[in-house]
Amino acid sequence: MLHSLNLGSGLAVYYLGYHPDRSKVSKPPTSSFTSEMEELNSTASHSTRLPVELHRNIIQFIPAGNDLTNLCKVSRLFKNEAQPILYGSSELLHYDYDRIMAWSRTIDSHPHLAHMVHFLTIPYELPLSSGLWARGKFHTSLAGALKRTINLKGIFIIESPETSVRTSGRMFTLLPKMLMGCGFRLRSFCGRLSSDAFLVDWWKFFREQKEIRYWEPVPRIPGHGMIIPRDIFPELAAIVLRQTESMSNTNLLLHLGPRPIHCLSLEWEMSMGNPLYIIKWFVDTITHFNWEAVGSTYRTPTALDIILAIIVQLPGLKFFRFASEQADSVCLNCLFNENR
Repeated sequence: MLHSLNLGSGLAVYYLGYHPDRSKVSKPPTSSFTSEMEELNSTASHSTRLPVELHRNIIQFIPAGNDLTNLCKVSRLFKNEAQPILYGSSELLHYDYDRIMAWSRTIDSHPHLAHMVHFLTIPYELPLSSGLWARGKFHTSLAGALKRTINLKGIFIIESPETSVRTSGRMFTLLPKMLMGCGFRLRSFCGRLSSDAFLVDWWKFFREQKEIRYWEPVPRIPGHGMIIPRDIFPELAAIVLRQTESMSNTNLLLHLGPRPIHCLSLEWEMSMGNPLYIIKWFVDTITHFNWEAVGSTYRTPTALDIILAIIVQLPGLKFFRFASEQADSVCLNCLFNENR
């Protein structure tokens, strides 16, 4: 039995299926076989071709990087389907100076690719062996590319473990002045904000971005207990905060009361006290609460006491998750016993 397998771009492979009578498949092609081949050649591209609307659903499972880049070179059809995935979420976390410069030049010189960028992941710092001229060239090139990304919705600045220790010859990858005046409207922002010296400029940038709804200052923003301007993040609905070091960012909540925060994720070092005061400003708005307790929970108040207090204090709570390094099953059994 003759089968046809189409591999895209009009390329079809024909093969003979298994038949119990091997003598029938060992015979040379007959005239009827040849005519059948000709008929399949004329119709295979129409009858066995994968629907175009399914291409992107399959391509999205290909890891970003060289594989997607190479797929863009296969044909125009695959290029049109792969490029929005390749550039839609541009992950430059493991890129070095030269590769980010190359990405910036590509985005700056190809507006149609710039319009595809919706999310950008970028390293917090980069090693720099050259002089100040290289730093200025880098920031100018990246800033030019960002001006083109008018559809950008999220920025994620990630500090890699290998770059967490400051050394000489490093530079901040992204500065707030590079973002000011850009035409995009962010919905989410995650990452560490350079240093204290640039904090005022970051506030200026956030004043321009009035549609940000998700904010994750990771691992913290500089300035313990700082006052956040009241005119930034007016639509903030979700925030992730961490109290795991002496200089934490949980005091930010002191200044976020007027924001309509519905989702709060808290990473809390239990040795630093009771986290219940954190939620008192949002008892009327929080619907989703994720709490990761770090360290021992066997102290007063206990984890069970805190869980019950949270449930009582948040009448609109629809989702609650508690995770601990300790044996949570003990607390859960106590909770079940209380409800009996």
